[in-house]
Amino acid sequence: MRTTGHVRRHAKLRRVALVLASGLLASCEPLRPPASVPSDTVEAVRVSRIGRLDGASDQVLGRVAGVALGPGGAVYVADAIGSTVRAYDAAGDLVGTVGVEGDGPGEFRALLGLDIDPSGRLVVRGAFRVSFFEPSAESAFADSVVRTLTGGTPNPDRDVRARAGHSGFYSPSFVWEGFQRRGYFYLVHDSTGTVTDTIGVPDFPDPESTGFANYPINERGGANVPGINRVPFEPRPSWDITRRGEVWLSQGERYEIVAVGPGGDTIAVVRRSVPPESVPPDERRDSAEAFQARLDSVPVPLDRVRGMSPMARRGELPATLPAIVSVHLDQRDRLWVRRWPRADTSETVFDVFDSSGAFLQTVRLPGSLLRTPPPWIDGETIVGVEQDPTTGVHSVGTFRLPSTPGS
Repeated sequence: MRTTGHVRRHAKLRRVALVLASGLLASCEPLRPPASVPSDTVEAVRVSRIGRLDGASDQVLGRVAGVALGPGGAVYVADAIGSTVRAYDAAGDLVGTVGVEGDGPGEFRALLGLDIDPSGRLVVRGAFRVSFFEPSAESAFADSVVRTLTGGTPNPDRDVRARAGHSGFYSPSFVWEGFQRRGYFYLVHDSTGTVTDTIGVPDFPDPESTGFANYPINERGGANVPGINRVPFEPRPSWDITRRGEVWLSQGERYEIVAVGPGGDTIAVVRRSVPPESVPPDERRDSAEAFQARLDSVPVPLDRVRGMSPMARRGELPATLPAIVSVHLDQRDRLWVRRWPRADTSETVFDVFDSSGAFLQTVRLPGSLLRTPPPWIDGETIVGVEQDPTTGVHSVGTFRLPSTPGS
């Protein structure tokens, strides 16, 4: 069954008004595993950790903007501090650097993320250009620039991965109007970097609260207020795009992921039956107190603050956890749905579906990955960013699955 979304123009950019399909359901096993590990659950193991508070400079990371795994096994880490891209081997040892900070070919500023294109080349996305690298003679990593797309992306989205597709480069952006985000889309660049089309992200309620809240200072600008746009445990939308330009979106509140094609047609809906799970009372109380303290620190009345969700304005925390934390597509276009971890654990849990939406397995990682930047998933390997809860220092963890059904 296919359901066609109504497509409308907003500032000459296509945005999709989503009509949910009632069919095309995936399997409906319950989410919460029993005490023993079920047969469809895979426990990943840690292979390496890159980054520490002190020590050798090549192991000290600032703010990681993106990670990627090359076809030769090199782990690439983009550090927004200093616009640095480093390559590490499977053990986490530095093997070299990619490009330099600057404004010429093979140089970049304001790093936004990394990708690997269908030919296996490393793609480095900055605010002003996109650079493609491949290994030079006798090199174990991509150190030679072979192509550059110049020109910036209006309102680049730092939280969503760009994708080098089969017929273009998809760069995530958003509609910015009245100092608030009004909707999301991808710019489609051809081989010269020219924007040839747009692909809309399906509409979802309250896109204004997906960025930083802010308040006006004058007619030309305002000040951001981090951490008050949404309350803790409030569901958040999440999406990713395939190399064919298909967008998979979750609103987070319920276990439902919708895929739309480049033209706005709904091509798949994945659902699972998920019983509501309560937020632990102690966590809810502590989080509510911390959120209220942030509200109290805002130097202007809240009615002057833009970009807060209705729940955030009320200071009301949900009683149940979101069904979905985020959604990601791996290099084979398989869908990885991140859900809330088990209580009292530092883990990351994914449900994995094939490209048609059929459930494959559940994967547990022995580490808590940040949602932003998104993890890199390729075959049996997952690379993601972790953050020390005390120091805030970033590190990059590499994990491997013992087996992957359907791979």
